[in-house]
Amino acid sequence: MNDQTRARLDGIQRYALFAGVIGLLFLIYGYTQDPHRVFQSYLFAYFIPLGFALGSLGLTMINYLTGGFWGLGARRLFQAGIRTIPFMALLFAPLAYAMLTQPHSAHEGGHEKYAFWIYPWTDAQFALDNRTVYPASKEFWLSGPFVVLRAAFYFLS
Repeated sequence: MNDQTRARLDGIQRYALFAGVIGLLFLIYGYTQDPHRVFQSYLFAYFIPLGFALGSLGLTMINYLTGGFWGLGARRLFQAGIRTIPFMALLFAPLAYAMLTQPHSAHEGGHEKYAFWIYPWTDAQFALDNRTVYPASKEFWLSGPFVVLRAAFYFLS
């Protein structure tokens, strides 16, 4: 890599870092205003790069399995996508926090409201009130701690 290319990449990295810091500040501000929506938005935004990383993993596995020359041109791109999976595991931490904790206040406008950040089945009262949708046999499988444990297992394997 020559000096001109390195200088251009350094400039791009600086702008990306600046954009990331600004995004993090907006995330913190949004969390102070409405944490429920911040976790929902974070979940949606998280699945986009996770989809690229896992898609790269799948295409690389298919390429190696079939052994053809059809994927030689894109193999390095797919492998670069796979290398982002540990970073995606790190970015899973806010979602794990949302699944392991509950909001402090379950009241809104004088009405009783269920207490959950992202997934309704992580609230025990919601699961009890909706037994036809969430039977007791699925309670452990859908509990927040077990979902986080499964995600950790998937990222580590």
